[in-house]
Amino acid sequence: MKTWKKRVIDSLIFASIVLVAYFGASFFIPNTKPRIQGNQASENTVLNYFAIGDSLTEGVGDSTGNGGFVPILANLIQGDYQGLIVEAANFGISGNTSNQILQRLPNEEIQASIKKADFVTMTVGANDILRVVSRKFPDLTVSDFDQPRVQYKARLQRILNEIRELNPDVPIFVLGIYNPFYLNFPTLTAMQDVIDSFNDGTKNVLNHMDNTFFIPINALLYKGIDGKVGVAESIGRNITNDALYAGDNFHPNDIGYRLMAKAVYEVMNEQQKTWLPKGMVR
Repeated sequence: MKTWKKRVIDSLIFASIVLVAYFGASFFIPNTKPRIQGNQASENTVLNYFAIGDSLTEGVGDSTGNGGFVPILANLIQGDYQGLIVEAANFGISGNTSNQILQRLPNEEIQASIKKADFVTMTVGANDILRVVSRKFPDLTVSDFDQPRVQYKARLQRILNEIRELNPDVPIFVLGIYNPFYLNFPTLTAMQDVIDSFNDGTKNVLNHMDNTFFIPINALLYKGIDGKVGVAESIGRNITNDALYAGDNFHPNDIGYRLMAKAVYEVMNEQQKTWLPKGMVR
């Protein structure tokens, strides 16, 4: 993979975008129960939803400020199953790497939410990639991601193990990483290979554990709603992606978060026995 020393102007623009996306609005998102309300009748069944991760769990780019795909997913479940109330605890923090997520797990509130969770979603890995980009750009090569990918897999395994220690049988749905880089810097076509390698690493970890499921979202988001915008089409063109937040061309917008929620729910429906009360499994 060639370096990009001659693209000084583009490099500075991209580096600033990456730093903004990486450091983001790193504030704590509290329990989302006030945002996700259903019929509170006594006969209803409550499902406890634990969400942890980075800016995609926090919901950066969501114009409603409600927490991105998390409340959308909760509402999808409640809409399909009469009598179910989903109470979501959203512990997404913008900019979190896999190491920072791991370091947050001893938090008492997080551990209490894990223990009572009926299902878990997690977004992780994108900021591990961004950290390499911000440190190595513009002299960036694919091999620069080899060791960080190995370290990421090890930390992901530790995160899952710690969740399992607190809640041995809870189903865990881990969302993959998508590629928004081509919009800000179209010559970085090899970044798709990096994204794919991290996603493969995630799948490898999950394949060795019970009740853990991978949610691919790259094809949903990086090509836009019509599926026509992608790396190959972007070179030499000034394009936009209608599934991403126009403020940074990086995070999902409202439509993008709906696509994510539907992707998670599709896999959850295939695994109903792991999270639905027995009398409701179709």
